[in-house]
Amino acid sequence: MTQLGHGRGGLIVLQQSGSSRAAMIRSRARKPHARSTLGMESERGPYGSSKRRRKPKSFSEEAFPSYRLPLTSAPSSVLMEFRAGGQLSRSEIPCGGNAGNMSVTTQSFGTADVPTSSPSLYGLDGVNFFLAAVLAGFGPYVAAYLADQKWTQADIGFVLTASTVAGLLSQVPGGELLDKTRSKRTLVAVGAGVVTLSALVIAIRPSFPLVSIGLVLQGVTGGVLGPAITAISLGLVGYSALAERLGRNQRFASIGALVGAGLMGLVGYLLSYQAIFVIAAALGLPLLAALSRIRAADVHFGQSCGAPDHHGPEQPPRIRRRALWQDSRLLVFSVCLFLFQLANASVLPLAGEALVHESQTGSSLILSALIIVPQILVALMAPWAGRRARSWGRRPLLLIGFAALPIRALGFALISDPLLLVGVQVLDGISATVLGVLTALVIADITGGTGRFNLAQGIVGTASGIGASFSTTLSGLVAERLGSGAGFSCIAATALLATIVVLLFMPETRPQTERSGGASPAGRSRIRNGNNAHNGARHGVQGSSWSAPDLNSSGSNNPD
Repeated sequence: MTQLGHGRGGLIVLQQSGSSRAAMIRSRARKPHARSTLGMESERGPYGSSKRRRKPKSFSEEAFPSYRLPLTSAPSSVLMEFRAGGQLSRSEIPCGGNAGNMSVTTQSFGTADVPTSSPSLYGLDGVNFFLAAVLAGFGPYVAAYLADQKWTQADIGFVLTASTVAGLLSQVPGGELLDKTRSKRTLVAVGAGVVTLSALVIAIRPSFPLVSIGLVLQGVTGGVLGPAITAISLGLVGYSALAERLGRNQRFASIGALVGAGLMGLVGYLLSYQAIFVIAAALGLPLLAALSRIRAADVHFGQSCGAPDHHGPEQPPRIRRRALWQDSRLLVFSVCLFLFQLANASVLPLAGEALVHESQTGSSLILSALIIVPQILVALMAPWAGRRARSWGRRPLLLIGFAALPIRALGFALISDPLLLVGVQVLDGISATVLGVLTALVIADITGGTGRFNLAQGIVGTASGIGASFSTTLSGLVAERLGSGAGFSCIAATALLATIVVLLFMPETRPQTERSGGASPAGRSRIRNGNNAHNGARHGVQGSSWSAPDLNSSGSNNPD
């Protein structure tokens, strides 16, 4: 029996039986925090020699190589046995019986298998937190600061609209760029630099040309930053662990937005609006520091663009772009999100206007509570939503998230008590939690193996952005002519239509192979004999929770 070594996937053993001419690979799940070692120790050497031992040596988590072992007789088949979560799965794969050396490469299926204690995952937490905190400095603070600088409403509206349009137009090109760029961390770094520079320009030289350029560039980053973080997440943890990772992303983003908004609001109150953008620019430094903790070798390029079976340095094979438009699931999902944002984006602006017109005491405090309460709920519920997406499937959660919006809009139409309105706003936290986790997850379901994951993100993001852009204009026109109650009723009707579309036309996208229980990602081992390669995952093999990283056939790592 030859022990090749043990790493994140567990003990890997190769046995050869002369009579049956078969080999067996075992992967016993180890604790995720166990220290990885690499070595070879034999009770009997591959040539039947006497006992020999070599002290195992530590090795980097991203350097689990291929093994090429000389065998006395060529195996005719390989029996792969994987144990994870107390369940045992086996699969026998024919090898063709060719003589010669047999190469064993341990790999994962749909996951880069980065340990939970990995600096890369902690770095991703920090990126989500600090990016949300930086972006909290934009939005309403921009309009307030420019108004304080004696800008006209027309000029303020123009620069904000230009930024929004730039964000919309950058969605699809940004997705195409992400699919083709290996180092998505570089794109995030460039985008963070642009946002930081825009904040400095607004703070130091708030002239019309410079602010216009700064906000347009900041809008363009909207088509890259969010999708790039999702792509890095997919490249780090793989498809099978993506739901839980997206929930964690949402949690840290919500906490970052809360902390950032609170900090900038306090700075603006104590100092000035100008200081808000100085703080926003300063937060770009810890953002870049957190990004630097994500190791390039931990981000699997193929996985990050929806091609988990691709392990080479070259571009992965991709389906034609036209095929995305022909996928009814992606089109239905895009329509659903368009209708949802067409209704949702105008709820808070319309509520703020109604509070001011009704001369509610402390209307600004109430509006702040309406913004903060959903963020707190997202921070609490997002990981739960990720777990339930695996066990329940996507459709039940989507229906919950979409159905919460028409109920919420009707609540705003019928209720005027501020405390009750804050209670109704809890429903916004439910919708934000569900869609924050499931939007990228459903896209990953649909585009798995296509190599077009990020382009599909751009398509869906464009549809969602168009809905949000039209929302405030349409609801504002209705409210101006018929009153705020009619405006909220119109929003509720649109949201109800979106829910009906989900109910009638949106299929369940969770793959049949995804197990409802547990969070163990699927695993894969590849056995190479001569020119023949067999993928264990295609034979129903489930791997352990912590297996070896995805490598190409030569055993080298793929940068992101």
